[in-house]
Amino acid sequence: MGRLPAALYTLVEGLEKLTANYKLPDVYRALHYVAVETALLRRGLRAAVGEAPKGGAAGLLVALARRALRGPLSDIITWMDRKLREDTPFVVSEGSVEELAKELRGSVTRRVDKVVAHDGLSLLELAACAAYLRQVGIQAVVADVVFVNPPGVTRYVSAQAPPGYRQSLAGVSQMLAQKLNAREHERSWYVDWVVHNYGEGGWVSFIEHLDVEFIAKRLAAAATNGCVLVFSDHGYDVVFSEERGLYVVHGYKLKEADRERVVLPLSRFSFILVAFPASVG
Repeated sequence: MGRLPAALYTLVEGLEKLTANYKLPDVYRALHYVAVETALLRRGLRAAVGEAPKGGAAGLLVALARRALRGPLSDIITWMDRKLREDTPFVVSEGSVEELAKELRGSVTRRVDKVVAHDGLSLLELAACAAYLRQVGIQAVVADVVFVNPPGVTRYVSAQAPPGYRQSLAGVSQMLAQKLNAREHERSWYVDWVVHNYGEGGWVSFIEHLDVEFIAKRLAAAATNGCVLVFSDHGYDVVFSEERGLYVVHGYKLKEADRERVVLPLSRFSFILVAFPASVG
């Protein structure tokens, strides 16, 4: 398995402080804006940076988000770019569901009651949810494991379901639940649905339609009753086109187009969150 970039812990801590004073949907939008702005500037695409909200709470929040989140976001983008530039960036174990199960059995020290597989959940939603969970009294720990999905599509994961399981993300969720002795498992299509229905209409359309609070509250309800392990099959990519501007897809073919147009290559990396009641030791 790949190892977690340390900057992700710093990112969650910064988001936790922001969610203490601002609503989660507003914090999520500020996170997305600063992430895309940081990536565009790093790639020499300053002209593509949209105007940030000015005045009032929204303007102040973006300013605070820049101060707290730009550093860790820059480090995470550097880490992703380095992985994608390596001559052999994806070793078999990093993209193996079987290896993921073995890694989780060894690294997750508490009993998992439920496994939740999110189709398309990126590190931005996962980090925002972790911050929210901590604010409402749920322990939320990002596991030191990164699952690598080279093409950034569901079928890469679902095809690895062992015999006896459905060749689907739901089948992989069931397999992980059994490997971890979890009582329940489920799959959510929500993020992937938003990507396919609103992402190609533009990046702004995507973040306006994705209800991160809906995801976070469902996780909080589940984690109130036990330990929940959250994973995704892939994230999504934020892409810049001179004709279309910024838009969101997953599985963008990096080698078939100018990589500089990929602002955030989030679809290749999946992160894992473990959430449980604060009263549980």
